[in-house]
Amino acid sequence: MDVVSIVAITGSLLAVPAVILIGTGMWTRARTKRKARLADSFERLKILIAELLERVNDLDQKLQHAGPDPTVSERLRVAASDMVTVTDCLPAIEQLLSDTRLDDCADMLSASTRVIEKVKKLLDQVEPHARTVAHKKLTDTKPRSIRLIPEQDRQG
Repeated sequence: MDVVSIVAITGSLLAVPAVILIGTGMWTRARTKRKARLADSFERLKILIAELLERVNDLDQKLQHAGPDPTVSERLRVAASDMVTVTDCLPAIEQLLSDTRLDDCADMLSASTRVIEKVKKLLDQVEPHARTVAHKKLTDTKPRSIRLIPEQDRQG
């Protein structure tokens, strides 16, 4: 072997580990960034769930006094049921995130987001009805009648 061949072989042997180390470092950084993005999404999901649960509760309270409306009641029941399902998924998502099973975590976050979008649409349909019922209840209440004093009692 000549010197050029030895230098070429030695250079290629040194270059392969360097490329592997650089590639591994980039992969590790990318994975760390992805995990941070998923953790951020998870925190935002928890905030959304809390807000929607509060909204479901408020609508339920408003509609309890309105009387039965099967369509609205069914929509609200489905929304509440879906919110319970998403809430039950939170510990599993957190566990997947801590186990660094990022693909599974991303899938569950995505599915939960789709369910939350469905719930938001249902609540947007129910909310105008709840406002109408609340307004109707306010306008239907009769003011207390004023008792007029008969003529004979005033002169008395």
